[in-house]
Amino acid sequence: MARDAMAREPWRDPVTEAYRSGIDRTLLAKNLRLTPEQRILAAMELQRLAEEVRRAGRRARRRP
Repeated sequence: MARDAMAREPWRDPVTEAYRSGIDRTLLAKNLRLTPEQRILAAMELQRLAEEVRRAGRRARRRP
């Protein structure tokens, strides 16, 4: 009987299941509503922010 129940359940990857709880589905849905151009612009803005943070980190390390 247990074997029949197992055969009906879909196989689930334990690694995927471990990460699933940490996924913000609302953020995914929000991003999927954007046009491709809007997604590219958002990625470019994120890249600009990352560069600014890197520059700030370098400046902070140079200070005595």
